[in-house]
Amino acid sequence: MNGAELDRFGERVQHLARRGISAEAAETMVDCLVILDREEYDRRTCLECHVYRPGRCGNHRCAGLNAPDVGRDLATLLQCCPDFLPSR
Repeated sequence: MNGAELDRFGERVQHLARRGISAEAAETMVDCLVILDREEYDRRTCLECHVYRPGRCGNHRCAGLNAPDVGRDLATLLQCCPDFLPSR
């Protein structure tokens, strides 16, 4: 990883930890995300989205969901969300 990727890696791990993901699981997930970034892969997790709150999607209708409830499995699943907004 280059310097920018390392910085982004640390930010993402901290962000996921604030969302309730264990440090080990966050590092594993972010390792995959770094590879996806390099390949310009367009899938993201709910955990990376600005409008996601633990267990809830703030834009569920625009995201194509029938209800705002988002389980942990869905929140960590890589998906192509039409309303994804990167966390700040």
